[in-house]
Amino acid sequence: MVVFVAGIGIVNYAIVRSYGGRGIVVTGFFGGLASSTAVVGTMLDHVDQHPAAATYALAAILLADAAMAFRNLLIALVFTLQEGALLAALVPLVVIVVGTVAVATYTADWSASVEMDLESPFSLRNALGFGGVFLVIVVVGGVASARFGSAGLAVTSAVTGLVSSAGATTSAVLLYRAGDIGQQTAMVSILTATAASVLVKAALTATGPDRRLAGRVALWSVAVLAVAGLSAVVLLV
Repeated sequence: MVVFVAGIGIVNYAIVRSYGGRGIVVTGFFGGLASSTAVVGTMLDHVDQHPAAATYALAAILLADAAMAFRNLLIALVFTLQEGALLAALVPLVVIVVGTVAVATYTADWSASVEMDLESPFSLRNALGFGGVFLVIVVVGGVASARFGSAGLAVTSAVTGLVSSAGATTSAVLLYRAGDIGQQTAMVSILTATAASVLVKAALTATGPDRRLAGRVALWSVAVLAVAGLSAVVLLV
């Protein structure tokens, strides 16, 4: 799983390096698969230097959220095929992906070009670092689930999602594969981590120079998450 997640970052790093900032799709979505936090940082710097960039910064940040949710969706489905695909997580994650892409499509200036300075993913240190974080999450999540049930795992996923939603998603998938948690608990854990990642990016945007941009990012992020949460509730009921 560590290799799989690292592989996604490597492929998309190559895409961004090859095509540069040729459009919001490359900058936001493919850059987001490599590092969604880097996309937010890049866009905030760009808006600081060019205030007019706020017209398409919203689209880039939302596309980075879509990429993050899409990556979590891949992890949830690809590694649970043998045990029975984790379909419970499919609907809310698809809602986040489709919702953020729809808003980005409506607001984006597709001709815009933004250069990104991504850190190279070709690093054994980074891979081992992710593996270490992932191991801690699995242990803590397993203990929290055993002692406090699904609520304990959800809290662990929320806190972890602020740093690494991929790590939280991977740990939930492993616990599901081991039979320690069911589909619904895994879905809640994955969605909680994904939502935390979306919200922390909205919070990061609030530290930027454009308050209107921060407000729009927060508004659309909460709206998409609300719809995803509603779909999750429907599935749970």
